[in-house]
Amino acid sequence: MKTPINKVLIFFTIALLITNVVLVFFLWKDKKPHSNSKERGSWMANELKFDDKQKEAHKKMKEAHFATLKPVFDSITSYRSNLYGLLKDSVINDSLANYYIKSIGEKNSLISQYTFEHFKRLRAICNPGEQQNKFDSVVQKIVKNMGGKEQKPKP
Repeated sequence: MKTPINKVLIFFTIALLITNVVLVFFLWKDKKPHSNSKERGSWMANELKFDDKQKEAHKKMKEAHFATLKPVFDSITSYRSNLYGLLKDSVINDSLANYYIKSIGEKNSLISQYTFEHFKRLRAICNPGEQQNKFDSVVQKIVKNMGGKEQKPKP
């Protein structure tokens, strides 16, 4: 004969299992598939309702932009690696650390410059009026998201 405590434990175990299954279902249901790098940015062409000529120009501009940015990102990665590699030394060379920090800043500045120029060229292929207004709105959303989402400190 089962005791009432065992029945309650079995009930809660089954309830927790069902709750977990439902939670996992809803989490997976809302996941969007990751787009591959070839499709990166095509949402903008769709959002602005580009015609075929504009889509082709946008594709070429986007590829050129990311080709320009790749060596800059690689340099930043290298500088960061070197900077944080200094931590293993018992005495840190401050001038070398400052060099890496300054170099990272300069490369980030280049990224901002290249991205601004890219968006300026991209706006030029938009039709005056509705497309350019929509573009301006989309760019402001992109700029807001560039800094990342605010994260609350963890307790």
